[in-house]
Amino acid sequence: ADSKRALLLWTSVRAQSLAFKGSVFVHAANPGRVDTRLGLYWVHPWAFWLSKPVRALAYATLSEGALNVAAPGLHQQAAGKFGHYSGGEKMLEDLVIWRMPDKQLAVHLVRWATSATALEARSGGRPLSETGRPLSLTDLAGPGPEMQEDKWSTPERRWAHAD
Repeated sequence: ADSKRALLLWTSVRAQSLAFKGSVFVHAANPGRVDTRLGLYWVHPWAFWLSKPVRALAYATLSEGALNVAAPGLHQQAAGKFGHYSGGEKMLEDLVIWRMPDKQLAVHLVRWATSATALEARSGGRPLSETGRPLSLTDLAGPGPEMQEDKWSTPERRWAHAD
């Protein structure tokens, strides 16, 4: 429940900013109850296959779940509106309006996620360091002549470069 709330809060803030800045329209979608074969390895194979008729009535297939997720983006209004949370063809919530009381938490969540994932740097195409932080221009330029590695300082290095 918390991860779903975080995703919807992130979508509510980013949908508005991306629509105004870059004409990118963001929506969230729920595939519904889908038979993902999650219990296949937890129960006996015969019990799993005997439950197939019940699962066929209670759950959607994988392709139906995928269509439920894709449907909101294929609507005519998908490129004119932003921030909708849909379940298949039905709009469940307008995230920008209905999540307004949680806007402060949502903005805090987006700031944290942006700093934790270096999202802005990645979208700008800047390379990242080993720690995941964006490299500065001085990092990209490399070490200066005084910072060059001394290749003759140890016997192993002298032998490696003797050729």
